[in-house]
Amino acid sequence: MLRTILLLLAFFSLSASAQVLDSQTTKKWWVGINAADLIVNDAFLQPALCADWNISGKHHLRLQVGYDSRSSTSDYTSSMLLPNNNRVTDSTSNNSPFDSKTIGARLGYYHRKKINQKVDVFFGADAVYQKSQATYSTHFDIIQDFGGSNKTFISVDEKDDLNSESYGVSPFAGIQWHVSQGVRISFESQMLFVVQNIDNKFSTFSSQTSSFNPNEFIQDTKRLEASQGNITKLLPLSGLYLYIQL
Repeated sequence: MLRTILLLLAFFSLSASAQVLDSQTTKKWWVGINAADLIVNDAFLQPALCADWNISGKHHLRLQVGYDSRSSTSDYTSSMLLPNNNRVTDSTSNNSPFDSKTIGARLGYYHRKKINQKVDVFFGADAVYQKSQATYSTHFDIIQDFGGSNKTFISVDEKDDLNSESYGVSPFAGIQWHVSQGVRISFESQMLFVVQNIDNKFSTFSSQTSSFNPNEFIQDTKRLEASQGNITKLLPLSGLYLYIQL
């Protein structure tokens, strides 16, 4: 959301210095932003910069490029008593970050129909491409207390690297309002049809020691999972555009 707000601020700074033409028919190039992610939380929506070219009359080409980056950390502590053997297990997780980055691009055509001097409706389709990378890292420290001085100490580090690539088409329709001769606002809905390829790399490293056995037991596991799937979804609000004419 912060990135979208910064894009809005940059957009208003640009609009303050933009020149406004007198005739709607001579407005060939428009630039703006798509801020739908402020309202809708969806993996296929990012803050995006947009360029719109009025080819001739009612025919338009447009390009969108979006980017999103998110990160967080989590910590927790838990204690559990296992009734079968009266064993107390204390589990602590710390410094467990999550980080993700997504870049998306759309290139499309749309046809515009004038309703009145201020309002148009439009429909068209985008070619869609998106690439995402996410990393989940978790560190656990586990102490199992068997009573007395008998304890087992386990340290676990887990990492999950998730990479996805999506491509497809997205028919859309919307309505736009000409606020002034050089500023317009558009609302849009779309149906998304994409193929998504996913590569998931898991790695786990654990070590175990105990007060009654000085030997250290180490386990290092890695595996790779690849999958492909089709995604079809309706986005009732896929576009909240604010454009200015150059």
